[in-house]
Amino acid sequence: MIKPLGDYLLVEVCEDVKHEETTASGIVLTRPKEDRIDLVVSKAKIVATPDKSTFNAGDVIYFNYFAGNVVVERGKDPMGKDDKKMILVHQEDILAIEK
Repeated sequence: MIKPLGDYLLVEVCEDVKHEETTASGIVLTRPKEDRIDLVVSKAKIVATPDKSTFNAGDVIYFNYFAGNVVVERGKDPMGKDDKKMILVHQEDILAIEK
């Protein structure tokens, strides 16, 4: 398990926010630029917090799309099929919390 330090939060991007779709045959389809408001804000669920934080694990937050650093937690599959991609986000980059 990854434990964030300082004022970082470990978040997992919500599945309902998709920037692209893949067809059954494997073709990647991106949405037109006009429909991509999610390029500005991302929705995520907090997985882990540092000891002293105003946020709690399980909170759903909105943050700047370009904020944070991608972290990959390796699974047991050597091909990476069960790898878990998460993002370390600075607490000051949080724009809103879903209540």
